[in-house]
Formats: sequence, C-alpha cells, structure tokens
Amino acid sequence: QIHRYVGGNRLVIGTDYGHADSATEIYALKTFENDERMPVESRERILWDNPRELYAIQN
Repeated sequence: QIHRYVGGNRLVIGTDYGHADSATEIYALKTFENDERMPVESRERILWDNPRELYAIQN
C-alpha cells in the first residue's frame, strides 16, 4: 500500500535471500512481479530500475 502514497520511483524490494530455503524468496518475488494491483511499470521500476540506480549499476 505504500506505493499509493509515495509512488514507485523510490521503492525497492528486498528479501532474506541466503537462508536455507530460498524458495520462499523466489515465491515472494514472483508474487510481487505478477501482482496486478500495481501498474506493471511500477513493478518493473521497483524490481529493476530503482535497485540499478541505487547501486549505480550500468546497463
């Protein structure tokens, strides 16, 4: 719901990846990626563009 208040330009998603059962993190990311309550552009920005900008990763 925070997306409604701040938009998708300043959000990233994180998990506790690295634990013994990584299936839950993969499931969480897939669930977020396919959640149609948020525009696809925002989901892509949160999953890809924002982290790339945050960590200054070149394309």
